[in-house]
Amino acid sequence: MSFYTYKQLKSDLQDLGNPTIFEVPEKYDTFDSRLFAGSNVVDVILPKHLKYIPERCFAESKIKKIIIPDEVNSIGSYAFVNCRQLEQVVFPKSLEYIGSWAFSHCFKLNNLDLPPYIKFISGFAFNSTGIKEIHFNEPTRAQISRCTFNICKSLKNANLYNVKFNSFDWFIFDGCENLKEITLPDTLKELDFDMFKYIDSLKINISKNTEIINFTKDANPSIVINTYDNFLEQLLNGNITFKETNKLALENNIVR
Repeated sequence: MSFYTYKQLKSDLQDLGNPTIFEVPEKYDTFDSRLFAGSNVVDVILPKHLKYIPERCFAESKIKKIIIPDEVNSIGSYAFVNCRQLEQVVFPKSLEYIGSWAFSHCFKLNNLDLPPYIKFISGFAFNSTGIKEIHFNEPTRAQISRCTFNICKSLKNANLYNVKFNSFDWFIFDGCENLKEITLPDTLKELDFDMFKYIDSLKINISKNTEIINFTKDANPSIVINTYDNFLEQLLNGNITFKETNKLALENNIVR
């Protein structure tokens, strides 16, 4: 194990005339926390045997793009917080954990392609980013924490079909006021409408076997639910009233 310290990095950058593109020597596989924090380097090539990106490693730096090496399995809390020029992150398939606030306030980060073996995404990990779409290309059992995508105002589509959970925390999408469509997995047992408060218009794709709770007059004024039997049964049994549904629409079944 070879440890790369902030002192050594500073010396290396000075020797090279403080470049904006920097390649970390391959001999290092462990980084000091805050290693590139506040740095003016815009492009960093990481060593291929790096195992972990520590807390605040790139916090408030000017990094624009980062390719995370294949052996990295964890990204620490606040690792890229306030990297306001960061536009692209390439995640390795080996990644299992993303810490809290890891990419918070990365306003130019607008695409998120998460790896299949991710196990845990901590709270506020992608808070206030420019993400427009979320998708998982392969099935995963990732745990997505409370407020993970909080205040992502550019987010329009979230496809979580391949995230095979049976429940998730409230307010994952709190403050995502422009979210237009979300697709939830067929393993989801219960859908709590409190998590969609204050979203003006939304299409929700869910399994007919998902139980719907907390749909009240305070819920969204315009919702389209792309499902059938289960919701119809609740409606017909009087568990949900037309007065409460307001402008509710059920595609394929009920007149708007």
